[in-house]
Amino acid sequence: MTKHILKEAQGLGLKEIGVIFKGVGMARDGVFKAINEIGLIDIQYIKEATPIQFGGVKGVRPKKN
Repeated sequence: MTKHILKEAQGLGLKEIGVIFKGVGMARDGVFKAINEIGLIDIQYIKEATPIQFGGVKGVRPKKN
């Protein structure tokens, strides 16, 4: 699917793209490999946008009887 999208983008005249990754998993590696295989589109930037939890409020404690 990534290769198809990149070929369409190239057909529209795009020569440079920016990549924003959200989430983790096997698909992220596949997307990066597909972009490198095509090789006709330059990557301007790669950003990580995976939300990471930090701090926050404490959970509700169960009632003591």
